[in-house]
Amino acid sequence: MNNLYKYLENNKVFLAKVIHFIDYADTALDKKCLEDLKNSKYKGHYEINNFKKRKDGKVYGFISANNANNCNNTIHIEKLGVSKKDSCIKDCLVIFISDASQVVGYYKDATIYRNLRTNRFSKHYFFETNAKDAILLPYDERIDVELKKGKHPLNFGKAQRKYVDEKNRKAVSDILKKLENNGKENNLYQETSELTTLENNGKENNLYQETSELTTKEKKVLVPHLKYEGRIHQIVVNKIKKEKGYICEVCGFNFSDHYKHLENSNFIELHHLNMYKNLKENETRKLTGDDFAVLCSNCHRMIHKLKPIEGNKKDIEKLKTLYKK
Repeated sequence: MNNLYKYLENNKVFLAKVIHFIDYADTALDKKCLEDLKNSKYKGHYEINNFKKRKDGKVYGFISANNANNCNNTIHIEKLGVSKKDSCIKDCLVIFISDASQVVGYYKDATIYRNLRTNRFSKHYFFETNAKDAILLPYDERIDVELKKGKHPLNFGKAQRKYVDEKNRKAVSDILKKLENNGKENNLYQETSELTTLENNGKENNLYQETSELTTKEKKVLVPHLKYEGRIHQIVVNKIKKEKGYICEVCGFNFSDHYKHLENSNFIELHHLNMYKNLKENETRKLTGDDFAVLCSNCHRMIHKLKPIEGNKKDIEKLKTLYKK
């Protein structure tokens, strides 16, 4: 348990609005986000480094000014419990919310500085904490916050920062609850990334239900595979689904043809063929479309019930022979 509520009890929670990135570590994916924003220049977008571990074992966080003219680029840390003469406040919780209205991550035990700082590790920063205390949520597990609704208590308006007050304390508490739950073992069905938070809350936090029917030997093979399959980056998942299409490779089922609410939704599940048991020791390689199959929910469940399961394209061919049309 992260015990994030202690920060709220001590009024040491700060909300920082940042630009939407994927890894916040200056990766190729993040640079693609900048391209999508039609802005390839890094000036003013230093939050691209907010979760990048530096050589001193820390991370340094940035938020831009309150307005486009870079005026009033000061954090009023006196609202967090120190005097107006203090230059910083320690042991805070900084929650980063993107302009896509998602909680993307947070810093625990962070130091917040009143004014913009610089050092040999980071050119611009307001926050710092140890890298181990910087939690970036996986892209498909980020928490939606309805900030675009004008009357929402956490609406930033034109500001890039938000302090806790009586109007928004309940909303902040709700975010903390979701962050606490996020630290627990998540349901590993591939399709949960496409469900709403409410729908996911009703799911059991275990692996595929059929694992309870497996022997210990089988579980040692299948459970790690399911964990890895469930944590493949959503960017990769969507890219490969688009490449391979949205029709089940075993039975030919297409969700959009049978469900009105899924018309043009491109819903399908991705099955990772290359299982752990097939990897050589210390083997790493870039994932390609050949490592996956697209399956409907039924066939995805059934392929994991094959005994033995090979963990390659032979499973697809075998299931095709078992499928009754």
